Amino acid sequence: MASDKRKSNNEKNAYMLFNEVACMLRHRFRKERDSMGMKDGYRHIVYHLSHGDDGATQQTIVAHTHLSAPTVSVSLGRMERENIVRRVTDKYDQRSVHVHLTDKGWEMVSAMEKTYNDVERGFRDALTEEEFEQLGVILRKIRDNLSA
Repeated sequence: MASDKRKSNNEKNAYMLFNEVACMLRHRFRKERDSMGMKDGYRHIVYHLSHGDDGATQQTIVAHTHLSAPTVSVSLGRMERENIVRRVTDKYDQRSVHVHLTDKGWEMVSAMEKTYNDVERGFRDALTEEEFEQLGVILRKIRDNLSA
C-alpha cells in the first residue's frame, strides 16, 4: 500500500508535465536568443515584422504584439541602435514612419526559425503523425478554453 502511494506521488500529473515541457522549450529558445544577442522583449516585434509585407508602423506593432506603446517605443529605439531594425519615413506621407528588419534582424529570424523547426522535428520524432495531429488539436482546445 505504501509503495502505491509513493508511486502516485512520484508520477507527474498532466499539468506538471505540460509545465515541464513548456519550461524546457522556453529555456531552449532563451538560449538561442541569448546566443544571437536578441533580448526577450524583441521577439514579438521581430516576429511581427518578419510576417509583414513592407514593414510596419509603430502603432501597428503595438496592436499586433499587444505590447504597450512605451514598451514598443523603447524597444524599437534599442533595436535600431543594435542594427536590428531601421525606420524609414514614408515618401508619400512624411508623418508616417515604417519599421523594417535589417539584415541582422533577418538573420535572427532565420536562426529562430531553425530552432522552431528543430523543436518541431523533436516532437515529430517522438510521436506518430496521428499523435502529432492530435497534440495540435488538444493544445488548441486547451488554449481556446483558457482564453475564453
